[in-house]
Amino acid sequence: MTLMTTIFVVCGKVNYTNLSRYSDRSERTYRRHFESGLGLEGLNQALIEQVTADDSTQIAVVDFTFTEKSGRHTYGLDGFYNGKTQWAERGLEWSVVAVVDLAQKTGYALSAQQTEAGLGAQEPATADETTTSKSQGDFYLGHLAYCTAFFLAVIRYGVADGFYRKYKWVTGVVQLGFHSIGRLRRDANLKFLYDGPQKRRGNRRRYDGKVNLAVPSRFTLVETLEEGVSLYTAVVWSVSLKRRIRLAYLLKEQEALVI
Repeated sequence: MTLMTTIFVVCGKVNYTNLSRYSDRSERTYRRHFESGLGLEGLNQALIEQVTADDSTQIAVVDFTFTEKSGRHTYGLDGFYNGKTQWAERGLEWSVVAVVDLAQKTGYALSAQQTEAGLGAQEPATADETTTSKSQGDFYLGHLAYCTAFFLAVIRYGVADGFYRKYKWVTGVVQLGFHSIGRLRRDANLKFLYDGPQKRRGNRRRYDGKVNLAVPSRFTLVETLEEGVSLYTAVVWSVSLKRRIRLAYLLKEQEALVI
């Protein structure tokens, strides 16, 4: 059986109108097919399964990337955070979900969706409205929820950077059936949990002081990763996330400089 491949050479701009000039399909047909999506997630899932082992440890990673774009009529054009300049700029943004194989130390992109414009500028819903406005966090969470249908059963953890350390995001990831991993702020409000005897009357004591990262004496030493770098852990209460979290704390001991 011989497979034949057809290649179209289009002169000028590659848009729906120009594509219809070089084929027997109308502009409306091209537009309708592109709006329905290409289904690349299923293809990427099959490719990832071919290059990874069934018993390998895999995690899902979520992040967004900024693309510079000039003009006024491009879809999705809005002000987004540009990590390169550490500032919000006008352009396009893409939410990316990838699968990382820890044994191979390699990440494989699974899905990318363009962030909708105007999510941060929407007015909140009034008392008469039944629906609430959609934020960028809701869009990222919806993208992750869509990608869960293409995850392998071994994936249990969703990893994101400090931007996603918000109550709505962590709650949404947990509701999807995953553990959320991310970086906390330096000034994160954390409290130790109280596990001692309780009073017979009155409210039960829940906390046992504020966490001081400069004094890791109440943390459990896991292991020494390298000379001068130790890994500590503890189960604490996060005030902003409103839940218990497992805190992983890297402590790097610096030698005193003698002059």
